[in-house]
Amino acid sequence: MNLENYKKLLIPTIPIGLAYIYFKNRLNLKSFDNKSIIITGASSGIGKSIADILLKNSNCQLYLLARSFNNTKEGNVNKYKCDCSDYESLKKIINGIEEKIDIIIHSAGAGEWKFLQEMEIDEINGCLDAPLRASINLTHLTLPKMIENNNGQITFIQSPVIIQPWRSCTAYSISRWGMRGLSESLRADLYNTNINISEVILGRTESNYFLNNKTAEERFPKIGNIINRITPEDAAIAVLTATQNKKPYYYYPSMMKVVVYLQYLFPDIVKYLTYKTSWHD
Repeated sequence: MNLENYKKLLIPTIPIGLAYIYFKNRLNLKSFDNKSIIITGASSGIGKSIADILLKNSNCQLYLLARSFNNTKEGNVNKYKCDCSDYESLKKIINGIEEKIDIIIHSAGAGEWKFLQEMEIDEINGCLDAPLRASINLTHLTLPKMIENNNGQITFIQSPVIIQPWRSCTAYSISRWGMRGLSESLRADLYNTNINISEVILGRTESNYFLNNKTAEERFPKIGNIINRITPEDAAIAVLTATQNKKPYYYYPSMMKVVVYLQYLFPDIVKYLTYKTSWHD
């Protein structure tokens, strides 16, 4: 077959391929109907946006966890006042949920961006409590039932710090890399089962975290400005898309994926630029 014949064969398949990718990744919120979903950090930011979108667009059962909640139940929304890093308190809540849990979305996050030597030990432990210890606790309490049913979806919302760490966010970075270790280890443990692990790496989000955490805003490396900021609603749509399509890794916005490719191809250059444009005291 000559080149012209190859072109005739290939060119019509390009739009078909692009259409397949588009529709495969298209978000259908009705796919969450009749699912029981736990969301941590659900009182604000991305967690709240995820819950709001699901509540308005699907018929699912929501179990929302946050330290600032009061214990309430309204229709298919159950809110629990809970510090997920407190294992025994969380255990009481999870043991009280009778429904089979289909999806867990780890959205809780906290922690100042500082050099390790700037921090008191309580601040360091606070960074490890959320998201790392909270994620470990919730996964430990819910995973046995998922394994018993051989079905489930666990989604971790992650930071670009797991692509390349930067200066002056040491304890925060440790916690996030611990979550990466948790997600990767779970993939190994759950290989060849119907329990899926998704890790969603998001760009800087215009959420309460950055409004309330001034060190994070001023110490974000300047090279990170090539990635446009996103709203909590945009982030929530990305998380739900990754969850619905059971994506192992999902990067949003699209420039985040470009940075990942650059880091893979030119790790030393990306590391140098990150260090060079990081905050200096």
